[in-house]
Amino acid sequence: MSIRAQGRIYRYQLFAALVVGFAAAPSVKAGDQTVMLGFPVFIPHDIVIPVQDGTGEGSEGNDGGSSDAGGGVNYSSANGTLGKGANLPQAIGQALQDASKFCKNLAGAEYAIDCLAYEYWEIQKQLPDYGKMSEVKQVLAETSKKLRKLASDNQSRTKRPVRVTKGSRKFNRALVPVERAKLPKLTRDAATIINNGATLLIRASGDSNRKRAQYQQIAQSMQTGAIMLRSL
Repeated sequence: MSIRAQGRIYRYQLFAALVVGFAAAPSVKAGDQTVMLGFPVFIPHDIVIPVQDGTGEGSEGNDGGSSDAGGGVNYSSANGTLGKGANLPQAIGQALQDASKFCKNLAGAEYAIDCLAYEYWEIQKQLPDYGKMSEVKQVLAETSKKLRKLASDNQSRTKRPVRVTKGSRKFNRALVPVERAKLPKLTRDAATIINNGATLLIRASGDSNRKRAQYQQIAQSMQTGAIMLRSL
């Protein structure tokens, strides 16, 4: 038998073995895709593989952030899915209240300002760009950016940023602590930023009684963040 014929037979046997092995290989689900174990698989960028609890290196998020990650903090339930429909204003209000409770219970009051900045950003990301909740989205986004800047401009020189984790989900950036000695003034400044945002939200409700009632409900929930900061 010629060398060329032997090569063809070898390639056929190898191909047949791969086909049989692929059919028999166990599989697991990764997002909406099935991944065959034991074989190299190309995973597209939109497939998310959850990260286990714990600490890790920081990364830049869309709302900025520090790449210096510290210890892990267990995350509660503040920025879950808001949902849609008639209950959306109520869901936003509840999310804001949950954010205030969570940020108050962090391991260190120095992280509370940037914690609220992160929470507000996560909440507004779930809101539509157009429609009756678009003003809420804009106010929360601007409030988040101002709180983020306040924390960054007064970052602690002694405490490190900390990475927050929730179950198997890891935050896309670490929370920045502020200087402990400046905390009383900074919490007052942050509370003012939040209250100003709540005032702008009420003014944006216009002449609609229903919209005004919804925005007032959200604004009151937003102000729980200001109340929390003043209690630190």
